[in-house]
Amino acid sequence: MKMNKIFIVSMIALCASCTFFDSFDDEPMFLSFDDNAEVDVDVALQGEGTEDIIAVSVFADGFNIGVFGLPADVPVLDDNDNTDISVRAVIENNAQVDNPLAYPFYAPIEFNRPFSPGETIEVEPEFRYVDGIQFLLVEDFEEDHTIIENIDGEESFAIERVSDSRSGEFSGSITTSEDNPFFEKGTLNTFVAADINNSFAYLELDYKNEVPFRVGVLGIIGGTAQRVYKIQLTTTDEWKKLYLDITPEILANNFDFYKVIFSNLPGDTDFGTVQFDNIKLITF
Repeated sequence: MKMNKIFIVSMIALCASCTFFDSFDDEPMFLSFDDNAEVDVDVALQGEGTEDIIAVSVFADGFNIGVFGLPADVPVLDDNDNTDISVRAVIENNAQVDNPLAYPFYAPIEFNRPFSPGETIEVEPEFRYVDGIQFLLVEDFEEDHTIIENIDGEESFAIERVSDSRSGEFSGSITTSEDNPFFEKGTLNTFVAADINNSFAYLELDYKNEVPFRVGVLGIIGGTAQRVYKIQLTTTDEWKKLYLDITPEILANNFDFYKVIFSNLPGDTDFGTVQFDNIKLITF
């Protein structure tokens, strides 16, 4: 059996690919990706396909070639006549630029190609969700929404539907003011922590915000509730997408049940609007 000649190429090496490959006699085949990544969805079951895919992780015949920021031309060398290609979508895990992750809920793009030295193969970075995963929450604010629990005990103002949205016609919006300086809202539904044992729970969220806000869980053990905030998001005037791993906050605290919660910063005297869209809670 021939040994596969698949070379690992980092993004730094890719930038100087001519120099890198000058040392090899063989000519690579290239996989060309543009920066228009998409997620194909069943909107009725999975919500809108908004995404923030920043890179692709490429495998050839089972060997990891590397992670490449989009757009990218990925070189592949292979001794086999045909090459099995697998492409995984990479996101910023927990909104951390230095923490890229092949998102486990997006299925890889997989195909087989004859190995053709010198050829450039166009690959559309169009992904889909993995079959069989559970969407515990899909909130797009197109109808009466479910982010209505008043965790802070205040009922003076609520998240309202507005026509400025990431997708569809509406998003959820809440505006703090001197009269209403603080909000802390949660999901109407309470979720069972045991459902994610030996698995993952991720929250997807589209947002833009004039003031910082936090995202976390309200965990419940017996009759006791405990707030655990995972992240604080800085202001942005453009829609962004968050992929948030809330698994540790749920399992490490041995919660029986939990809600997803959102709030601005207690004591904040800067007032403004926070908008939410396409909130999804996903697990296997």
